[in-house]
Amino acid sequence: MKYGKCGHQLAHFHRRFDFKTKDYIYAAGSKYPDDTSRKCEVYDIAKNKWYEVGELRQGRHFHSMCIVESRYLFVIAGRDSSTEVPLDSFEKLDCYADLDK
Repeated sequence: MKYGKCGHQLAHFHRRFDFKTKDYIYAAGSKYPDDTSRKCEVYDIAKNKWYEVGELRQGRHFHSMCIVESRYLFVIAGRDSSTEVPLDSFEKLDCYADLDK
């Protein structure tokens, strides 16, 4: 990872192409009360390399993450990384948009 994290979550994304597949690992959030709590990164397993793919609107940690419809990453609830207040919101990222850049 480019940024140190604590209290983050990981999600596996399996992308299918016509004749092959690729696997990625998404990492989002952090307990650290700075910009790293909003950073999202993706690890390209085939290239053995991390890429930054944007930021969450809300810095959070101890949240849940899942991939829906083999395309969308949902980051759900958790705690605010600055105030420790429980969150009842979610954010949606388009995995294809991140990888097509």
